[in-house]
Amino acid sequence: MSFTEQKKKNLNVRDLCWVLFDMSFELSRIAISSLLAVFVSQKCGEDLTCTIQDNFTDLTLLNRMALGYNVLTLLALLFMYLAIYKRGKFFIYKLDENAKLPKTNHSRVFMQHPEIEPDVRFHNRRLGSTAIFAAFMYVTNMTLSAVVIFVHYYNGYPSIVQFIVNSGLCVSIIYRSILHSMSKLVLSNTTFVPIAYNDIDRDYYQSKMEENNRLSISL
Repeated sequence: MSFTEQKKKNLNVRDLCWVLFDMSFELSRIAISSLLAVFVSQKCGEDLTCTIQDNFTDLTLLNRMALGYNVLTLLALLFMYLAIYKRGKFFIYKLDENAKLPKTNHSRVFMQHPEIEPDVRFHNRRLGSTAIFAAFMYVTNMTLSAVVIFVHYYNGYPSIVQFIVNSGLCVSIIYRSILHSMSKLVLSNTTFVPIAYNDIDRDYYQSKMEENNRLSISL
């Protein structure tokens, strides 16, 4: 393997590591944003704010329902993030970003490498379906948690601010996932500013050419 090929392979590994780092950071925020009945400020008694431990003990039926649905929503979001990871990994090892080419150049890449387009469509469909399911779960989760927080344990301004901030984070991530899965461009979903993949990955191209040469020789 040449120095250039090794460098490119290392860049792919580096990019994947950055994807994992960004996702792990977002997942920690997703956990807090999903468990609204736990991490949004609530009132216990006259002048006491509920602690995290309070939100897990001596729960009413409605509290248990809200907490259980919080956990189910978190699982739905984790399933969506699994689709995001697999899609991102595929893009990193098969495609590349080239600032010298138009963002729509992926259509030419698909023509030259027709085996890639079906997989891109598959990953987009899977991301879209998991994101839509997560959206349904999260809207229901917001509604149920809002009943618990604002009807039974309302703690004034902190409850409002934390509920809006936490739910807004999840809503924005889900919306971004749906949007990118439906985009005509091949967009990453693991960075704040999405990458438009518009070129073939050099390492993948080299491996493909070597495989084709081996097949032609064997024939």
